[in-house]
Amino acid sequence: GYQTDQGFIDWIKGDRNESWVTMLPRQLFEQGASYEEAVEAISTKQLTISVYYIMSGPAENELVVLTRNNTSLVNKWTLDESIDQWYLLETNYDHWVSPPFYDNRRGAGDQCMNQWNASTIDKGKMYDVLSTDPVLNQATVYTVLMDAATGSLESWVRRCEICALF
Repeated sequence: GYQTDQGFIDWIKGDRNESWVTMLPRQLFEQGASYEEAVEAISTKQLTISVYYIMSGPAENELVVLTRNNTSLVNKWTLDESIDQWYLLETNYDHWVSPPFYDNRRGAGDQCMNQWNASTIDKGKMYDVLSTDPVLNQATVYTVLMDAATGSLESWVRRCEICALF
C-alpha cells in the first residue's frame, strides 16, 4: 500500500535520504540522463511522497507511467502494442482501478484521444484534450506540454470557474 506522507515526515525529522518528487527529475535533466537511466532512477530512489511520473523519451514507444510510493515502485505502465495501444492516459487515480463516479476525467480523456491516432495527434489536439471538461476542472492549476524529441516545453496557468469541480 501507499505510505503517502511517511517520507515527508522522515525528512522533517532529519532523515534526508528521500528525494523531493520535483527535484529528482530536475537533477536527472541536469545530469543529462538517458530515458532508461531516468526510468531506473525514478523507479528506485526514495521519495518524500507518493506520485505519478509520466515520462517519455525521444524515441518511438519510449513512454511510461510510474506509480510510486515513497519507498518503492508500485506500478510500471507501458504501451501494449499487442492491443494497438498508442497512448497512456493518467489522471489522479491508479490506472488499474475504476475512477470514482464523481471524477471520471479518464473517460473524457479517452473519448477525446480515441478521435485520433499516433500519426494524427499534435500539440494543438493534446491541448484540446487537456482543456476538455472535466479533464480541465476547477482544481486544475496548470497544463504543461513537453516534447522530449525537440526539448520544447509550454505551460499555462489554468483557471476554469465554469468547469467541473474535480
